[in-house]
Amino acid sequence: MIPKVESALEALESGVEKVHFLDGRMPHALLLEIFTDKGIGTEIIL
Repeated sequence: MIPKVESALEALESGVEKVHFLDGRMPHALLLEIFTDKGIGTEIIL
């Protein structure tokens, strides 16, 4: 998990507005995160 967080922080420092971590084992994880209010992942915003 540490490499993922380090990459996310690097992206944020480079100008990306927010980063999402999703469980790739969950079917349709990306669609659920983007198009529902529930959300299933972790979002980091600076």
